[in-house]
Amino acid sequence: MGISWDRWPERGYNAKTEGETNISTGILLSRDGFTWNLFGDLHVYIEKTTPHSVNGLAEPSLVQLANGELYMLLRSGASRHYEARSRDGGVTWSAPQMSPLIGHNSPSALWRVDNTANDIIAVWNQSPVARIPLVASLSSDGGRTWSPPRIVATAKRLGVSYPGVTQAADGAFVVVWQAHPEEGGRDVAYARFTREWLLQTEKP
Repeated sequence: MGISWDRWPERGYNAKTEGETNISTGILLSRDGFTWNLFGDLHVYIEKTTPHSVNGLAEPSLVQLANGELYMLLRSGASRHYEARSRDGGVTWSAPQMSPLIGHNSPSALWRVDNTANDIIAVWNQSPVARIPLVASLSSDGGRTWSPPRIVATAKRLGVSYPGVTQAADGAFVVVWQAHPEEGGRDVAYARFTREWLLQTEKP
């Protein structure tokens, strides 16, 4: 299970706003479901692209490949997500690196495609400064390269963010996310699409 925490309270300080936080990420591992241990302290100092965004790395998405390797995609205050990998079940991690996926200050969702070794679908906000649009992409090599993103949802002004993704029994992908209606409040929205749709090239 992925986990993030603010580093300031460890030094006796409390951040008053999200933009003041300094976030590290790791995972909690349990062998019995009752006792949990923390592994990893993934953190980078980066130049943020907006003042309200988090420092460090937060809100990890995780997926396990067929060979047991864990792939993690992390929210950052920069213009791209960061990524890291573990080959020992999450005990140790590679140094976080900037991923190919453009995104800013919002979490992503990952799912390993059923009955495949290394196919992963990612859903995230493809913008260097905002939480629109929400897009999806497929990787066939464990997250090293990605298909051209396809727009799942967008909005005129407010965000479409915090996605989740799964795969239905018929193989279709189902994505849910948080939407902000123009009249106020928040809704939960969803979309359903096929692998074939995802890999089509969008027209300009």
